[in-house]
Amino acid sequence: SGLPSCEIKILQSLDAGGKIPMIVVNKKIPESLGVIEEIRKSFERDNEVDWASQATVANAIANEEQEYNDEERRVIREGKEFFEKCKMNSELYNLKSRDKKVEMKGVHLKGDNLATCLGTTVVDASVEECAASE
Repeated sequence: SGLPSCEIKILQSLDAGGKIPMIVVNKKIPESLGVIEEIRKSFERDNEVDWASQATVANAIANEEQEYNDEERRVIREGKEFFEKCKMNSELYNLKSRDKKVEMKGVHLKGDNLATCLGTTVVDASVEECAASE
């Protein structure tokens, strides 16, 4: 369509110490990933939206060097490592999404109390516009 777009993935983890049966977790995951549906809808360009101030911030994100402190770099690194570990897991399974434009998957890493879920969609906005959005 010529409009900028980007794929958004949201990764969530729940640590209930293994106390909640996976069947219950799998039923609740699509509800908790509902935020990705809200994000997708907020960037729909079906209706005209005022993007001027957001475009200014997005431009700064895209064109100005970003500075991160040690803690921010550590969190970014650990988040990426965890995401890749989950994404490459052969036990990743599909979950039913409430929105046909949102893909949802779940995974339980062996020996871990975490239930992890991944929601993916494409929005009608650039990465910078997404980052600039409130």
